[in-house]
Amino acid sequence: MGHIHDHEDEHNHHHEHNDDDHYYDDTVLQDNQVIFLNHYIEMLQICDEGIEYLSIRIKKESYLDVTIFSNCIDAFKSIQEANFLSWNIMKKIDREVHDSIRSFEDFLPIFEQVLTYQEEGNYQLLADTLKEQLFPHYLDWSKKVQEAFKPYLQH
Repeated sequence: MGHIHDHEDEHNHHHEHNDDDHYYDDTVLQDNQVIFLNHYIEMLQICDEGIEYLSIRIKKESYLDVTIFSNCIDAFKSIQEANFLSWNIMKKIDREVHDSIRSFEDFLPIFEQVLTYQEEGNYQLLADTLKEQLFPHYLDWSKKVQEAFKPYLQH
């Protein structure tokens, strides 16, 4: 049973002798980490849907839904924060998964560019950059990360 709070987990493990050595082993996923990682993957999937929707709108109408766009920006920022925790969890468990997550940083310069266009109110360049660069990069990355996690999160 997963405990969200580490201190509870620690407490329990002192009573289960056979699990004791597992607790400090950061090459094994703990229950609370599995819970977090499942939420993390769900978050990526929700962001995928938003981005696919925005892409279609931009392609069809050359129109940027600003509300949904700002939701996407928020989602990106949340993903960036969650990535930090995810890659730290996976660092000793699976270097490849760790590297997949970290490759998010490769397209941060594009993200910065998008924010600049937004500030300048340059919506045409903004829409083009999203459609041609940021969104395709993000979706490839997200798919790669979700694939990489499959062996760890199947129930």
